[in-house]
Order: sequence, then C-alpha cells, then structure tokens
Amino acid sequence: GLNTYSFVDADGVDVLPLLSQGDFNALALATFLALGASNKTTSHFGFVMLDDPSQSLASDHKRRLAILLNEMSHDRQIVISTMDTEFAQLVGTTSNHAQTQYTFTDWSTAEGPSVTRGSL
Repeated sequence: GLNTYSFVDADGVDVLPLLSQGDFNALALATFLALGASNKTTSHFGFVMLDDPSQSLASDHKRRLAILLNEMSHDRQIVISTMDTEFAQLVGTTSNHAQTQYTFTDWSTAEGPSVTRGSL
C-alpha cells in the first residue's frame, strides 16, 4: 500500500546523485506539496505541516515557496516550523491570510520552552 517514486532522466538514469542538497530538497518539496495541494487527496486533514522546508534553498527558491504556500492556504491551513528568519519574513510578506507566529525561546529540560505568541 505504499507509493514509490523514481526520479530519472529521459534515458532512465537516476538524477538524484546529480542534484545539490538544495535541488534535492526542492524536488522533495515539489513532490510533497503537489500531493498536499491535490483536491483528490484521501486525507481528511485540512492542513499541511512543514518542518524547516527552506533548508538548503536559495533566496529565490524561498520566495517562490512562500508564494506557493500562500496559494495553498486558500484551501487548507499551513503549519510551518522554521528557524530561517529570511523564510519567515518572506512568508509574512507574501501571505494575505491571518497568521499567528509562535516563538520558542529559552529551552530548559525542566520547563520546556518559553512561548511567545505574535503575528507576522
């Protein structure tokens, strides 16, 4: 019952060894977001959750990702976890939806993090 994906060129050669880390992450995001944006999804969840999606991406790719996430947010809630301040700012400036930002600081093993709620 699992899906398997292969990424090959026109000659059937595996392209993954040719990709940089940023290119590989962009390919993975494209695949995941295409599935997440599909209206034919079998999931009953109305959200997409991303953990550090801008990892190893160039600034232009980050901007394009923020724009795409804004478009996806018309149909579903988007939850993003990132330490990338550039990407967080891009999400804030490209979005035309209500946003809430939670900042986690001062982590301790006894208390966990301090959480501050704000908006982008």
